[in-house]
Amino acid sequence: MFRSIPRLCLSLALILLSGYLNESANAAVVYSPSWFDGFDITSATSTSDINLDIATRQGGSPTNTSYVTAGVGADTWKHQIFNPGPLQLAGNAAVHTLVSPDFSFDGAAGGGVNGMKVEVVMDAYANNSGGSYFTQSAITVGANSTVTPAGSAGGGFSVVFVEDTFGGAGNFIQTWDGDNLLGNLIANPAGGGPGFVQILIDDPTDNNPWDGIGQTDVEVLVDSNSIGSWTVGGVGGYTSNFITLEGSDQKVGAGLATHTFENLTVFSGVSAIPEPSSFAFLAIVGAYGLRRRRSRSARVG
Repeated sequence: MFRSIPRLCLSLALILLSGYLNESANAAVVYSPSWFDGFDITSATSTSDINLDIATRQGGSPTNTSYVTAGVGADTWKHQIFNPGPLQLAGNAAVHTLVSPDFSFDGAAGGGVNGMKVEVVMDAYANNSGGSYFTQSAITVGANSTVTPAGSAGGGFSVVFVEDTFGGAGNFIQTWDGDNLLGNLIANPAGGGPGFVQILIDDPTDNNPWDGIGQTDVEVLVDSNSIGSWTVGGVGGYTSNFITLEGSDQKVGAGLATHTFENLTVFSGVSAIPEPSSFAFLAIVGAYGLRRRRSRSARVG
């Protein structure tokens, strides 16, 4: 009977080791906010200056990130911020209005990897001239450059809120990997109002989704409801994380479509350390085996 104890201990040790390795591979990610912009300003009037009062609006690192804009040109009124926020982006069929922090959130931060979660409150409702229209507001992450339109070749991962009174589909969500449409006509839990969008980004190979090794896995939640998970970016996944916010109207003659954005937040993430109980038991098993070998050696000697 006693001779079977070491074998039993070895079996238990192997089971626990297997469980620990499995637990490590699927360890939960602990997130810490690394940068945010609430789009709140102290001016009493609205402004088309996307960088007004930047020191009081933003927090974290990098501090005071200046935005790059596209699709505005002389029509600078197509993006506005108010006191308090939100940011409003107004576009039409000819011009998609884009704003992007001029920073790739893909490096080390706070002991973890930056950009493993991105949050924003994004509106699915378009204030325009009425009638039939097809509009979209979007956030794109993981792009290789700033002001990257959703669904563009070489772009990153995009979450698009669509409001359609032209084709009759109503409010729905699209997701894109570059110009590859991943999901379409996804029911929008936010309906026709502001939706709390969370984009969770990870790499099960090395927990770094931006190093071009392994893969980039993305899960999207809207109002805390998961709408889907995807592996994106091809072999190795994404290698940069520029972020773009976008507002547009895609039907000629429908006028401007104005979408709102609030509280853009980027998080760093680090895998949680598994509970030490497995380690403790393995130590006990190891100590028992060592003691038994020493006892046997003493008897032989």
